[in-house]
Amino acid sequence: MGKYQTRKPSSGRGIIPEAVVLYLRMKEIRMSGMHDVLEAEGGRKDEYREGRRRLGTLLGVAWFEADPVGTDDPCPPDFKKSNPLQADRWLRSRELRCELERASRR
Repeated sequence: MGKYQTRKPSSGRGIIPEAVVLYLRMKEIRMSGMHDVLEAEGGRKDEYREGRRRLGTLLGVAWFEADPVGTDDPCPPDFKKSNPLQADRWLRSRELRCELERASRR
């Protein structure tokens, strides 16, 4: 698979297992607060950034178009609601997060 090719879910809208594993690892990093701390300072910022990009690839979306790891709240924050593009991306991210959460319980 080339560098910029994406892997589509294995069946219909299903989520591939690799995406679930990566999502859970990125969620763990974010919940620990280490997603904002550089590796040189004992954090996991680079790992988190690269993991989010890889997750987007596995889900067939660009990393900047959807962030299922960072959408804890079902509604977009107020500053995104006034921008239709940002609000749509938030809702798409939330939808992907829900799919990943469901897949992680199988």
